[in-house]
Amino acid sequence: MINILRYVFRCGLGVKILVVLVVSGSVLGGLRNFEVEADWQSLEIWWPVRMAQVSGQQPFKAVVQGRVVETYHMFWQVDGGQLNQMYNSYHDYPHKEAIVDVSGWNWKGLGPYRINFIAYDYEGKKIGEAESSLSLQQMKNQNSSALVSISPAVGLVSARTGDSGLYEPKRIMLDEVMSSWKVQRGQDVKYMEKLKQPTAVWFGEWNKNIKADVEKIVTAAKTENKIPVLVIYNIPIRDCGGFSAGGSSSAEKYLKWVTDFSSGLNGKSIIILEPDALALSDCLDAQLKNTRYEILKKAVEILKTKYGTNVYLDAGHPNWVSASEMADRLKRSGIGSADGFSLNVSNFIETGLNAEYGQKISSYVGGKHFVIDTGRNGLGALGSEWCNPSGRALGNVPTLNTGKERIDAYLWIKPPGESDGSCNGGPGPGVFWPEYALGLAKLSK
Repeated sequence: MINILRYVFRCGLGVKILVVLVVSGSVLGGLRNFEVEADWQSLEIWWPVRMAQVSGQQPFKAVVQGRVVETYHMFWQVDGGQLNQMYNSYHDYPHKEAIVDVSGWNWKGLGPYRINFIAYDYEGKKIGEAESSLSLQQMKNQNSSALVSISPAVGLVSARTGDSGLYEPKRIMLDEVMSSWKVQRGQDVKYMEKLKQPTAVWFGEWNKNIKADVEKIVTAAKTENKIPVLVIYNIPIRDCGGFSAGGSSSAEKYLKWVTDFSSGLNGKSIIILEPDALALSDCLDAQLKNTRYEILKKAVEILKTKYGTNVYLDAGHPNWVSASEMADRLKRSGIGSADGFSLNVSNFIETGLNAEYGQKISSYVGGKHFVIDTGRNGLGALGSEWCNPSGRALGNVPTLNTGKERIDAYLWIKPPGESDGSCNGGPGPGVFWPEYALGLAKLSK
């Protein structure tokens, strides 16, 4: 018996070629596993164009023709190095983008540097690849001590000289305590100096003008050529009515609030999206759970429309929800459009355990990167106690260069010294507790 088989192949620029095969029934069985339509598609680079001469921050831009940007991942790499994920941008036309600072590129002098773009679908199959190149412009009066380099993970700026590249906001209560102790408690002041590190700034319903408050922090950080860490903590039914209860009164108001938050983003930022919201979602009924996942997904999409935002959905910690279950919750909440996820926020679990847990989650969500809160995990956790446990210590100092695969940063997301709540002798949540802060500092290495 004769059979006519039609196969379609997609070439560059979306051109399809129809191939008609005439075969006998005897060979038909051997063709059953033949792919009907090849998945390779045209990847178009918008910037940098080949042999562009550039300096400073550059917006790397590319798109897979014929694909919706929300349906694939894209990465850039320089000279065959580590893959760096790009985010969705909707300016001009939907595409993938990454803000890259080339100031510290010096291993090949002025270049040229080979830039490769690779796209994968959500099943991990490569669907496109293209290459460009760039050369660096000779900068006058360049101060080598001020050069910055690209973080191996997400293209964030970090200093080459030991400076973390992260913004250190003013901690008024810490400064006041240290000033008041200077005369009679000089040694304690020296311990407290360890707390003078970049920490996150938290935002919630207490911010009366959220756009202005966000813009103030981001602008201050940009002035210092630093990256701020911002925490969004305003999800409806926050903390399931616990010590940190509160949040927006409805899904609609929450998304309006997130939109206002995003309007204040006028520079690079790291955003931690809703600590505990996914890990604590078991307190919600099925309908409220679905609503939470949906609004988190929409929040990610809103935030990722802004240039230079790196968004991390919070994923709890190793002793809470299994890696596979947390991965499912992340997928339902928009991890595909986010830069990754955060771990150990406001907790004390040691870095190694968080790294192991994070790698497991990452393997379930397409290799997404993650950050770890190391502010208070220097001695690990005290059993299951999470609220102001005694005898804890500061952990790894904040950095964007962890040297660990898929770990974008160690951050002090919960500012050390701020209380977890009215427990174990502590004041209300977020209130600075001098003696607890001192204890963390004394026991740290």
